[in-house]
Amino acid sequence: MLSGKKAIRAIGASTATFIYFISWAIVFQQKIKHKPVKTALAVISILITFSISAQVTNPRTRTPDSTGLDVPVFLDSIAVGAHKQLRGQELLSSTLLKANLNQNFAELLQKQSGIFIRRSGAGMLSTPSYKGLGTQQTPILINGANMQSSMNGTMDLSLIDAAHFGSVSLNPADQNTAGALNMGDAISLSSLGQKKGLHLGLSGSTQNEISTNLKFVGNRNNWSYSVSGVATQSENTVSLYHYDLDTVLSNTDYKRASLLQTIGYKWKRSEWTNTLYLQGAERGVPPPLYQTGTNRQTDANAMMVNKFTTKTARNWVYEAVNQLWAEQIVFNNTQRGEETDSRVFNVNTTAAASKYLEKRWYAKLGVALDEAVYTSEALENDAVWSRPRVFLTVRKSYNKIRFILAQNTVFFEGKQAFSGELKGEGNFAKEYNWSTSVQRVFRLPVLNELYWYSPGEAVGNPDLKPEQGYKVNGELGRYGRQLQLTMNPHAGIFQNWVQWVGSGEVSPKNIPNVIVYGAVFTANHEQKLKGLKLLTRVNIHWVNATYKFDNDKDSRNGKQLIFTPQLTGNFTITVVHRNFGLYVNSQYVSANYVASDNSSFIEPYQLYELGGYCEWSIFRLGAVCGNLLDTPYFTQPRTPLPGRIFKININYTLPLKK
Repeated sequence: MLSGKKAIRAIGASTATFIYFISWAIVFQQKIKHKPVKTALAVISILITFSISAQVTNPRTRTPDSTGLDVPVFLDSIAVGAHKQLRGQELLSSTLLKANLNQNFAELLQKQSGIFIRRSGAGMLSTPSYKGLGTQQTPILINGANMQSSMNGTMDLSLIDAAHFGSVSLNPADQNTAGALNMGDAISLSSLGQKKGLHLGLSGSTQNEISTNLKFVGNRNNWSYSVSGVATQSENTVSLYHYDLDTVLSNTDYKRASLLQTIGYKWKRSEWTNTLYLQGAERGVPPPLYQTGTNRQTDANAMMVNKFTTKTARNWVYEAVNQLWAEQIVFNNTQRGEETDSRVFNVNTTAAASKYLEKRWYAKLGVALDEAVYTSEALENDAVWSRPRVFLTVRKSYNKIRFILAQNTVFFEGKQAFSGELKGEGNFAKEYNWSTSVQRVFRLPVLNELYWYSPGEAVGNPDLKPEQGYKVNGELGRYGRQLQLTMNPHAGIFQNWVQWVGSGEVSPKNIPNVIVYGAVFTANHEQKLKGLKLLTRVNIHWVNATYKFDNDKDSRNGKQLIFTPQLTGNFTITVVHRNFGLYVNSQYVSANYVASDNSSFIEPYQLYELGGYCEWSIFRLGAVCGNLLDTPYFTQPRTPLPGRIFKININYTLPLKK
């Protein structure tokens, strides 16, 4: 067994490696000015080579603590877990991923969760809307670290490759999360608990797209290790014949690459994990319909998370998490001949102590510090923030009921903001679980909302107030062997809602109140039929999210929030045999309002997808037909999205002996 000192040296070596490559990228980037993605891709290529030659291990499957949080179910490559669902129960058919592993999270969530994904053009920014809250209020977590940009408050789902991860779940962000907290539920991605072996994949589509992925997972002694890399290049063809134009949309091509590495070491009472995530992309910005344009955007991200947990002889648990994250976005406006280079470096740290006490009490106390340094040509001056916070969780458990009290306080610019939750949860009749909660939530404005400065186009507002509000949430679930059902009603009222408004030059403003109520329904059914397995999944999201202004005569009063469809959902039916699988998927999005007074909206649409795969012991061939009926559709005005797409995937798995 390796000693704790060796593990500590490994932590230092991993940190030093990360800092070295970041420094190398910065120096190299100065030599090749305005080519950050080439730099990021070079770093990724070097680290893929470095990581494959490293010692290999098998990440350990996560186990839920006694709080009863999500228990993800691990499928072929990814799973969508639901609150309290049983380990090992196949809640989603892995057929969708076996048929099409090389897809991004914007595609995956839209098809498998029913969440509305707003896409600002083919291959461009893709952001979620969930329970009436938008992308600024919905954090994206990778192995427990918030990847929601401190620059613009979003994480582009089209840049996150699904092939990296072992599970995805929708659940409230834990207070111990590194990075800023938020008002909405989190989309949590994990690279832990994946199948051991060497996995290789190659795909091509009628978009003139080619994508390749590599994943290596193994184990040795107390070490755990996994590494995956994905690279994609696409012309991303969007035909315009539906709009009486005998041509294709211009400037839609893109290239992207990413690497995710996870290392862990576990000894008697302690455990350390290190996550390294690198991502780069270069893409065209498609012009609106009936216009031309050649604007380009490049994105680069480099993030490292270290997490250390130890348990003392007296059953105290100490946990520390540190996140280092560098982000860069370069926008090249060819019409104006301008290039805007924006960079931010984040250092987010949390530390907590917890213990199970007598009479089934549990307590956790922690502190955190979130720091960011922001540099941009669209700022008058560099921006810096430092936001310390403290948090507390207390839980009391009975035989079948638990009560949880959580509180969080953040300090910023001589002010304070508070959030908290009172929650009860339990189970009855073996197959049924319930939970109910009341929350006070807040969100501090991000850097662009405060300081962006591009006269004539967009200007930030340093006087913005933090968003805040109250939420109530309930859930009732039945988790049987063949049938799982959940009903999740929710409601909230939020003050100082931030929305960019204006004509010509836009700026963020605080809207006095937004009122939200709705429900999320999910159903999963499994039926075995003479060697076949029939799997059915339904997700339905209904939400009424409306503006409330002080002036009763305001035409926006009582109108649905922009880019927040009232009804979205999906239906998937899958047939699985020992060595093949077939599925049909349908997605529905209701009317999508694009004006605050609801005077303008995008028509509802429904999309279909057909796919399947055949597999042998180590080889799998998959095929997919997306947008089966070649339906023309938008998620924001005048931004047509791809029609019918045929895609073929080839995957090879080489099992590794222990």
